[in-house]
Amino acid sequence: GLVGLGMRGWLRRIGVRLSLVGTLANLCLAISAFGKTFEWSAPWGTFVFSLRLYHFSSFILLAAAGFSAAVALYSWHFMANRPLKNIFHGLMLISMSMVNGAVLANHLITMLFFWEGLLITLFGMIAVGSKQAFKTATKAFIIAGVTDLCMMFGIAMTGWKAGTLTISVHLTDPASHQGPTVQAQVTKDTVPPGAPVVEPLPAPGEPAGSIEPRV
Repeated sequence: GLVGLGMRGWLRRIGVRLSLVGTLANLCLAISAFGKTFEWSAPWGTFVFSLRLYHFSSFILLAAAGFSAAVALYSWHFMANRPLKNIFHGLMLISMSMVNGAVLANHLITMLFFWEGLLITLFGMIAVGSKQAFKTATKAFIIAGVTDLCMMFGIAMTGWKAGTLTISVHLTDPASHQGPTVQAQVTKDTVPPGAPVVEPLPAPGEPAGSIEPRV
């Protein structure tokens, strides 16, 4: 994407082809990663840059890659005669990278970084469409910016209530984790003095006294 942004003159044609090749390569990688698991983190002081691939994120990654490839194919013709087509295709590749980072993020601050970067690249993609597109890009930027502020508030509330910003801590993976389970057994010997004890009635056919009392 950065290479495509810097191309001028006849090199713009290469930038357009580079966009299509990049999106198709990304689609192939998403297909190969589908259903696999991967986790990587790099501590940086109190912040942890963390990425995680699992069954759900691999599905979203594949869907985003397919959508990006479709956009690249469509824009091949739609942006053919536009003077800033190389900038559009370069920003599209960077946007695709931001989407991949946001989907794979295992830390809410990491996800926020990629998500806000996506806001800037999408603004640029809309603005270079035509001379009249700048107003539309500004409106889209304001709407997305307001919703992003709401997301920041939600991230702050989540971190404050849960005490962590790691996404995997807030999720329950059915393949490896069955959720928090608390089991307690109360017997006559563990009942504190003075606690009210309810003697449950035995089920039909069960002898009396076969059920432990409840506090």
